Amino acid sequence: MKVKLMIQSLSPLALLTIIKNFSFVMEDNNGQKLDFNGFILANLPLLIVMLICIIWMILSAIFLFSFKVFKYADRKSGYSISIIENKEEDSLYFFLTIILPLLVDDVNSWCGLASFVVIVGLIFALMNNTKLFYANPVLSLLGYRVTEFSFTENEEKTDKSYIAISRGFLSGDHNIEYKDIDITGKVLFVKEMK
Repeated sequence: MKVKLMIQSLSPLALLTIIKNFSFVMEDNNGQKLDFNGFILANLPLLIVMLICIIWMILSAIFLFSFKVFKYADRKSGYSISIIENKEEDSLYFFLTIILPLLVDDVNSWCGLASFVVIVGLIFALMNNTKLFYANPVLSLLGYRVTEFSFTENEEKTDKSYIAISRGFLSGDHNIEYKDIDITGKVLFVKEMK
């Protein structure tokens, strides 16, 4: 689920890259209209990026559906928590510091395509080695909230703090049910039981 959420969290970048770079070369240097082969050759880096971004957006939609299904099965319930901090600003920071700076990149050339792929690869590596993937701007827009919390009693979860992704805000007043999202067990989908 972590990899799916990582791909989905960068989907606004895919959409904005398509919007920003939707300017194809239609004429050659002499002003003559390009034939099909000429069009493909003149726009190949841009077409590759567009294809990657379209596939990315389709996968993101599929992964959003899979997250909605994921959260309903195999949850553990009956635990009380205490809220440490609501992390509402994390998805905004993620958007401003990760996604927007990548839009200045020109993907119409081979160098731009290579730098775009390398930067996105580095971001995925960073997200894979940290808990940064939870700051998902797409989930935030859909009403999911991020909260740092601790369990008051849980023999399986003994660390001091965990990250919760929940639909709406957690109050800490009710017992919860949860499901691990990543293999470390530090990021959880949490739902308050009322």
